Amino acid sequence: MGNTKSTTSQVTPSTSIPSLQTLNDKDKQSNEILLTHISRDLPHHIFERKLTPTSGRFSSTYRIRHQDSGAVMLMKCLLTDMDAKKLEQQGAQLNMLLESLKECCQLACYQAWSIGSSSFAVQNQSNRMYRPIYLVRPHTYSTLSNRIVTRPFLCNAEKMFITHQIFTAVSFLHEKGICHGHLTCENIGLTSWNWVVILDLLPNGARPTFLETSDSSDWINYFQERGRGHVEDAAYSSQVPFGATVKNKADAGSAGEKRCYIAPERFIRKEGSNTDVVGGGLTSSMDIFSLGCILMELFLNGEPAMDLGDLMEYKNGGDDISKHSSLPQKLNKIESSNIRACCRNMLHLNAEKRLSAAEYLSRLKSPPIQSGGQQPNDVIECGESMK
Repeated sequence: MGNTKSTTSQVTPSTSIPSLQTLNDKDKQSNEILLTHISRDLPHHIFERKLTPTSGRFSSTYRIRHQDSGAVMLMKCLLTDMDAKKLEQQGAQLNMLLESLKECCQLACYQAWSIGSSSFAVQNQSNRMYRPIYLVRPHTYSTLSNRIVTRPFLCNAEKMFITHQIFTAVSFLHEKGICHGHLTCENIGLTSWNWVVILDLLPNGARPTFLETSDSSDWINYFQERGRGHVEDAAYSSQVPFGATVKNKADAGSAGEKRCYIAPERFIRKEGSNTDVVGGGLTSSMDIFSLGCILMELFLNGEPAMDLGDLMEYKNGGDDISKHSSLPQKLNKIESSNIRACCRNMLHLNAEKRLSAAEYLSRLKSPPIQSGGQQPNDVIECGESMK
């Protein structure tokens, strides 16, 4: 995840390590247990600071420094209930990712991993036993999410430069037959010279591919952005359907009103047949939808493309994007007609109508689409040229 806001000062394993989240009393107890495990499993590292936001309640991210070499790294701690055999398979897949993507410097794979020494129970998860997994990669200067709102603000040329790099990196990833599965602005790293690095590449199975619309627990545990606000009680939230309307601000966090850039076809109904997902997995078109949301946020200067409620409204509203309450207005704010057309096509509900990353990159190299004298409501129709 990101390399952004700091919530603690530098500490060592011999002193008190910062808490993972500001949670309720039961979760605080689980966090203290987890931090004890981290201190014991990584005795030769200094925990400099916790990085926020993170993805899901089952992960946390730290900037760490090796005691002897002084090397600065990013450590991601994941909680998993996989058995030992499955964990070894995941480790082998991580090594394969590192080997197959080493040719592209814009893809930052985890370069080392280790399994925690013991398991422990997590509150609000039926006391299931979870084991911490530690993933380490090089630390990056910033993330796209943080850079968008940092002065000096990005000019249009810099945004186009970043867009070109993202498409190039994602195109290379898909050519290798690999899908990311969780592209967000927090998972787009940037150097001080605005060179793009795709972060948080995990093997298949590390995160769920499909999520039930009637149960938001998987989204909360693995995908929900945490740090700008978080869910107070996952046991309650697992009973809250996606996109549920809340009556007050206290319930807003539980309803998950956060950025949600997951492709709509990944949300399935529990009552429905599983025949449509048997043998299925992540596809490149799922990444393209997420990428469309990222580009919208980039060219809207940090305004979220959609949250969970918006996504459910969009998914249930049919193919006509103009019927969505806020999406057409946001698209019309994008000044570049080519970027606007790309985003509109990338967000198509029909995954088969989305193009590949290489095709979008080719289209963006063409001359800008002239809108003529069209009315504002017709501007998004330029997306028809992308079909």
